[in-house]
Amino acid sequence: MLQSSLRFEFAANGRDSARLGLIVPRRYGNAPARNRLKRWIRESFRQRHTGWPGLDIVAMPRLDAPPTEFAQVDADLAALGEALVQK
Repeated sequence: MLQSSLRFEFAANGRDSARLGLIVPRRYGNAPARNRLKRWIRESFRQRHTGWPGLDIVAMPRLDAPPTEFAQVDADLAALGEALVQK
């Protein structure tokens, strides 16, 4: 994903469903900004993760092009989901 505002790392978890981990460093912004981003990522994951393979997924914002609205986060997770389901 070249235009992604999030970076993802994966590892197999030996389960039937995907799990989400979040890393949002202080450099991203103050506490309300970091918490807002984490809420956006969790909500998008909650809506989309059904049918994804058993992976542990860690999401991190790109600090050079951070997400500024929910639509960006949702689009990144939608693209991730499409890529995971196709594999």
